[in-house]
Amino acid sequence: MRFREFYDLQGGAELLGKPVSGAFNENGSQYQVLENGIMVYNPTATAGEQFNFQALAQNFVKQTSLPTQLAISGQTVLGGHIIYDEFSATFNRLGGLRFVGNPVTDVRKNNEESRYEQYFEKLGLYRMFSDPPGTVRLLPYGLMECRRSLNLNCDGNFQNAIPRDIPPQPFLPLVMRVGERLIGAPLSDVYLAPDNKLEQIYENVVLVFDPENPRTIEFRSVPEIVGVQRQTPVALRNDLGLTFWQTSGELGHNVPVAFLEYIAEYGGTELSGEPITELFEINGLRRQCFSNYCLEYDPNAPKEQQVRPTNLGYEYLKLLGFSVPAIHLGVWESEAVIAPDQTQIVGVLVYNQTPDLPMKDVQPTLTIWFDGKPAKEFIFPATSPAGTSFLEIPTGKLPGLTVYEVCVLWPGNDPVCVKDSWIVK
Repeated sequence: MRFREFYDLQGGAELLGKPVSGAFNENGSQYQVLENGIMVYNPTATAGEQFNFQALAQNFVKQTSLPTQLAISGQTVLGGHIIYDEFSATFNRLGGLRFVGNPVTDVRKNNEESRYEQYFEKLGLYRMFSDPPGTVRLLPYGLMECRRSLNLNCDGNFQNAIPRDIPPQPFLPLVMRVGERLIGAPLSDVYLAPDNKLEQIYENVVLVFDPENPRTIEFRSVPEIVGVQRQTPVALRNDLGLTFWQTSGELGHNVPVAFLEYIAEYGGTELSGEPITELFEINGLRRQCFSNYCLEYDPNAPKEQQVRPTNLGYEYLKLLGFSVPAIHLGVWESEAVIAPDQTQIVGVLVYNQTPDLPMKDVQPTLTIWFDGKPAKEFIFPATSPAGTSFLEIPTGKLPGLTVYEVCVLWPGNDPVCVKDSWIVK
C-alpha cells in the first residue's frame, strides 16, 4: 500500500499500467514493477524525495554520439537531445527531470511497432501512427525489464515487450514537420558522405547534416548532381497560370502557380531553393526543377494529386553506385488522415529503372485491410504513358490505421510490392 498515493498521483493504471509484481525490498529501498515502469521508495531520502521511478533506459537502448540539430523556438534540449514537441506537455506533467529523467534518444520512428517513440531515463513516451496528434502513451519499461531480468518474478505477458534497435534518425524531426509527401520514404540509412556530412537519401530529396555545425539540416542540390542542366534565366511571360520568379536582375523563371502553392505548403522556398529551369515536358508530364528538388504536374491525375515531387532519390542512388531495383513502384494517397466512409484516392507510379522510362499499360493490384475484415483486392486502371494510375477506394467505417499494399506482377520476376497506410478518424 506504500506506493498507492504516488501511483495514483502519477496517472494510475491508465498511464502507468497495472502492477505486475508485489512490492519487494532490495539494497535498502522498496520497489514495485508496473507495466510501464518501476516505482522506487527510498526511506533514507529527504521528505518529498522518497518516491521516484527507477532509471531503466540504459538497459534498452544504446546512447548515440550524433549531435542534435539546433532546437527551433519553443523546443527544449536536455542531455543533448530535443524533447519532441508532442511529448513535452506529458514530460512536464509527469514531473520532468525528476520523474521522467533526461531524454536518451531523439524521437524515433518505429515502423515495426507503428509508433513514434522517445526514450527517457525513467519513463518512455510514444504515439501510435494511428493516434491523433497530441495523444501520448508510456512505453512498457516495466515489462521490458521483466523480460530482461527474469528474477523479478513478474506476472502477465512480457515476452513481446522488446525494445527495438533503430538506426539513428537525425532527420526525422524535419521529415515529421515538413511531411513525407515532399520528402518521400527513406531509401538509405544515415551514412557519412565524402564531405564528412551525415547524409540520408529519400525518394524525392537528399538530406545532409554537418556534425561540426549542427544548426540546420540542409537539402543536397540533387537536380544538378543527377544531371539536370541549369537553364539561363529568361524574361517574364504574360500567362495567367504562371508567376515570375526573378533570379538574376530582371530575368528569372516562370513558375506555375500550382507549384508555388505546393512549395508554400511544404516548407517554403528555403527548402525548395530557387528555380533552375523553365517548365518542360517529359514522359507526358510537365516538370520544373528547383535547386533542391523537382516538381511535376500530371494533368491526368485527380486534382489533389496533380502536383508531386519527382523521385530523384533513385537517380542519386544509382549515381553513388547503390543497388537499385529494376522496377520502381511509387505509391501515395490523397489524404494521410481521412474521415470514416470517405473515398480515398491512391496513386501509383510504375517505372523501369533499366531503360529509365515509365511503364505504360501496367495494371497494379491493391490489397487493403480495414475494419478487422479479410483483405480486399482492387485492380488499378492501366497506367498512362507517364507510368501513373489512380484508384478510388473506400476508407472503412472504424477509426484506426488502414494498411494497404500495391503490387506489380512482371513476367519472369518476383512481384514488386510497396506497403503504406492512412489513418481513419
